[in-house]
Amino acid sequence: MKTRTVRLDEAAYRATFRPPMRDVTEDAEPAVDVWTYVHAIPMPEFGDIRYRDGEVEHVYRSDDGQFDHVLVPTFTANVYVAVIVSRLESGIRGHHILDLNRLYQPEASPKSQQICDMHNAVPDPPASDSTVGIALGTLDRVPLNGLRHPSEGNACGWFIWGGPDLPDDPDFFQPVHVAHLPDHCPAVLPYLAMPPGWRFLIGEDDYVDVWHDEELLRV
Repeated sequence: MKTRTVRLDEAAYRATFRPPMRDVTEDAEPAVDVWTYVHAIPMPEFGDIRYRDGEVEHVYRSDDGQFDHVLVPTFTANVYVAVIVSRLESGIRGHHILDLNRLYQPEASPKSQQICDMHNAVPDPPASDSTVGIALGTLDRVPLNGLRHPSEGNACGWFIWGGPDLPDDPDFFQPVHVAHLPDHCPAVLPYLAMPPGWRFLIGEDDYVDVWHDEELLRV
């Protein structure tokens, strides 16, 4: 019997998110045959994109445990075939061509530029393959906070957490590639072009504060 595939549009894909999405790549047990599904996707849907057969780069699980997002890499950097597994139904909800290059382009974002201009800051967007430190278990708390130290190695300097207090334990933050931030907290994306030494706070009722903190630049 031919496998039925469903291409999810952006809205249907986003409806399967329950943040914070947890990276379970190392521990996830395959609940369904993902590859039979992927092989059944009509080739015209991929256009010029070709997926890496047999490879899974990440598996993200929704906070309520309902969905696994299985990210199959392609030969195009930061573009994935996202297969959405419904764990409650032990089946596949559908698939989505996830282009993180399109979702995360701070250097091309008018809002990022506007925020920098408002504060007389020179935009310094982090590379999509650099990492931020993010407290994934706190992202459902308010306010949402971010601060940026100078970059070091592949770390772009950003630390992001939810709640009124900055966690004292450095192990509380997990490294996440900038390109994957749309999966975790898309609200922070417009602020990431702010250079080292800046902070932001996103609160309730559209409250936002952005300010410079000289202490962040001291070694």
